[in-house]
Amino acid sequence: MAIVGPGGLGHMDVKIGHTLGAEVRVLTESLKKRADGNGMGADRFYATSDPQMFEKLKGYFRLIINTVAIGDSHPSHRGFW
Repeated sequence: MAIVGPGGLGHMDVKIGHTLGAEVRVLTESLKKRADGNGMGADRFYATSDPQMFEKLKGYFRLIINTVAIGDSHPSHRGFW
């Protein structure tokens, strides 16, 4: 499962996903929250500032939870979901 935006709500999603046994991947603009997310059970982090990241992961996730207020209007997110 992918969590887009590891803020308050995103952190809760990481915890829930980890508790349920999901492979939890966090997509975030900055990797500053990596230590927090790892402590809550995230398996891997990806920086959305890397334009190649979306192409590499396209079609990979069965579940994407977007907790970012900008939604899918961000140019780098188009075509990813």
